[in-house]
Amino acid sequence: MAWSSNAQNQDDVRLAYAYYNSGEYEKAAYLFENLYAQTNSRGYFNYYITCLIKDSQFEKAEKAVKKQMSSNKTDKTYNIILGNIYNKSNRSEKATEQFETIFKDIPVQRNTVINLANQFSSIEEYGYAEKILLQSGEQNGENYDFELMSIYSQAHNSQKMIDKGLDIVHTNPQQAQMIQNNFQYYLNTDVNDEFYDKLRLTLLQRVQKNPTTAFSEMLVLGNSRATFRAKISFFGYFTSAFFTIHTFTSQLKMV
Repeated sequence: MAWSSNAQNQDDVRLAYAYYNSGEYEKAAYLFENLYAQTNSRGYFNYYITCLIKDSQFEKAEKAVKKQMSSNKTDKTYNIILGNIYNKSNRSEKATEQFETIFKDIPVQRNTVINLANQFSSIEEYGYAEKILLQSGEQNGENYDFELMSIYSQAHNSQKMIDKGLDIVHTNPQQAQMIQNNFQYYLNTDVNDEFYDKLRLTLLQRVQKNPTTAFSEMLVLGNSRATFRAKISFFGYFTSAFFTIHTFTSQLKMV
């Protein structure tokens, strides 16, 4: 009997995702609601609410989230979900009220803060995601550099992502390879040289501010646009040179 119930559950899971992926949100919502009732899985609940929003069943979604809020008063991610419902139903002032509630009492726990930031990012509220990390960093003395870099990447804010990545390497040279790998991905997909241009300009500015940590030859190498390989080689060379302390007595040639 238990095996039969589990098999039925798995069939419902597959069918729910199939309906969701095909845009049949009303049918998917019905199944996800039942799956949540059976398992109490937060993932199924989130899909249930998403389906209701996509199907414009805002009142039903609002009611379901408020019910969760009443029994989970310390879980502020529900405020973010409710705010998203308000935004999607053209009630922006009420949405802002829910979002700002988060900042009245920022949690001390690092994982809780990151979870809130991720929840904001999941609904493309990147400004709030950045804000919660920055304010927590100031109040709790936490470092969220990698989380901020991820948010800037998701928000397609390449300049902030570059700045944060170089800040990380400047503070923690041992992270250079990880940051380099991240930048290499964007260089490989940089069809119009937009990312490359921003990266090169930022590197030039950094070298000018701190000339004792770099060689002038790498700037010349940075002028080459012939291939993506040259771009990647340029950044790789920069990473090893820019963030290694050198005694540098000759005058830096500016490009």
